[in-house]
Amino acid sequence: LATGLGGTQPQRSGTQSNGNGGSGGGGMGGSAADAAAVGCLEGLAALSLKGLQDGCDLAQKTVAALLANRKEAHARVTLEELQSVHLASLDFAQSLEELAGRGGGLSCYGLRSLLHAQAKHLLEVKQEQNLTNLAAALDSEKWTQADVSYERQALLDRLASGGAFLGNRGDKGQVSGGLGRSAARGGTAHRPGSSKREANDALVDGSKFKVVWSALLLVEMIALLLSFAAQFPTLATDVLTRLVELVRLFNSKATQLVLLAGALHSGARLSKITAKHLALTSQSLGLCLALLPHLRAALCAMLPPRQHLLLVDMDRVNQDLLEHHERILSKLVSFVGEIVEGLARGLENTDWDRGHLASSSSSSSSVAASGNSAGDLQGLAASSGSSGGGSSAFVAEAVKNTSRLHKVLAAQLPPEQVQEIFSRIFELLNRKVPEYFASVSPSTPAGQQRVLDDVQFLTHSLDRLRGVDAKNLTLEAHFRKRFPNAR
Repeated sequence: LATGLGGTQPQRSGTQSNGNGGSGGGGMGGSAADAAAVGCLEGLAALSLKGLQDGCDLAQKTVAALLANRKEAHARVTLEELQSVHLASLDFAQSLEELAGRGGGLSCYGLRSLLHAQAKHLLEVKQEQNLTNLAAALDSEKWTQADVSYERQALLDRLASGGAFLGNRGDKGQVSGGLGRSAARGGTAHRPGSSKREANDALVDGSKFKVVWSALLLVEMIALLLSFAAQFPTLATDVLTRLVELVRLFNSKATQLVLLAGALHSGARLSKITAKHLALTSQSLGLCLALLPHLRAALCAMLPPRQHLLLVDMDRVNQDLLEHHERILSKLVSFVGEIVEGLARGLENTDWDRGHLASSSSSSSSVAASGNSAGDLQGLAASSGSSGGGSSAFVAEAVKNTSRLHKVLAAQLPPEQVQEIFSRIFELLNRKVPEYFASVSPSTPAGQQRVLDDVQFLTHSLDRLRGVDAKNLTLEAHFRKRFPNAR
């Protein structure tokens, strides 16, 4: 640089031509020196950038090796602790790329891939724990109502509003930490001092649900899965798969334990499966059905458009839940069918022309036997005397046991479901009672009147059930047509 600058100075001795020649020679020499200096600087810059990139690459490989060595340790941390490592590592990678990647020579793809793999590994570990804990909770489930604490209701509100994707770290900590304590406890959780009072219902979209403990555990596990999707968006597809897996496990185990009476031989060792057990199972399924649309919408927002077809799995599990729910309602209706079928055996002992000869206790024993054979209705039938004054044992016991079933269902199910069940029961009675009375043919007007009086008592008693509309119960019209001379 000095030479080049000196070459521009005019010479004070020699000829003009020499001066011009000297000046020209100095200029040419200065240009060559400038080029050499620039080349030297560029070489130094290239070497410096290469050294910087190599140093940054070594740094990211070193961090990646450190994280790889801690794979098993990271599989035992909480979701929040792993996210802290994840965010710090991503900030470090981004800083390296900004510092050394101006020439496009550095990409921390390996470090990012490792972070994704470790987050997925933690998700797999948590899912294995979830499946084990949920299966154990279901096997020991007593199928009694669990209390929904303030914390669990707040969790339900977050799931129903999409709040599980808002990234509130404090709430997520409660989810993951609470899950471990809940799974270890394995029993119904009540608020302090509330164990002897009525349990709180779950509330979703304004609808109340009386749910069992394992259903609340499932909700906590779902919330934990959604926390993974919120904190690690690239895992949304994996979260969807595992969420469906959990709901399917709950549905299949509940079917096996309650509807198929497997709880008689499970860890719960129930003595019988009652209408209340079925009603609470129905309510627990209802909670899942109420949450699924919100979960589907949230995951749809997290997934890229090309993966939206995967949501069909949620539609399928939703259909599975609906089919299970329908089978429970049909089973509840069949209870009355078993009652009536058992009582119908005593009709042959009734002389309608002279009066009722069959005793209520003998008919009631038939009901109990019918319930025992199905393993579902023990305890609903009673062996006490006939109610309803002069009504036959068939009608008196049918009214008594149907009313008891109504009392159980009305305490557990919402009014619209109670109405749906009893509408089906009335349709069943419209078909079955005329069949059972087909062989009943009183020869006297008094006998025909007794039959019609019994049918009227049955119809009016069922019509007085609270919250039930019996407009589709047409037995009285049928028997009036059959015995037109009766009043």
